[in-house]
Amino acid sequence: MSHDPAHPLKGQKALVTGARSGIGTATARAFAAAGAAVGVNYRSHADEAERIAHEIRNAGGDAVALKADESSEDEVRATFDELGSAFWPRSPSRRSGTPCPPSERHRAAS
Repeated sequence: MSHDPAHPLKGQKALVTGARSGIGTATARAFAAAGAAVGVNYRSHADEAERIAHEIRNAGGDAVALKADESSEDEVRATFDELGSAFWPRSPSRRSGTPCPPSERHRAAS
């Protein structure tokens, strides 16, 4: 947990389903404003999900668009793996759990 009252979720990750529109978009933005790195999940309309992720990044947050059908357990598991890889990639040059700068992050695309 963060000790920063303005960003209580700093260092945390959030995967928001349905984040490409409506309440999901508002939820993704709220998590990002609180400091969480956000996975903007979508099943279709990648352009809309990437737009939301881009808006969050432009506002100073961390976000990536991730495609998955929430009704598929395998896809959900893979999405969580992608979320972890996007924000905490493990490589010889990084300690486990160290956030990766945006310029080095893998951005999921589909």
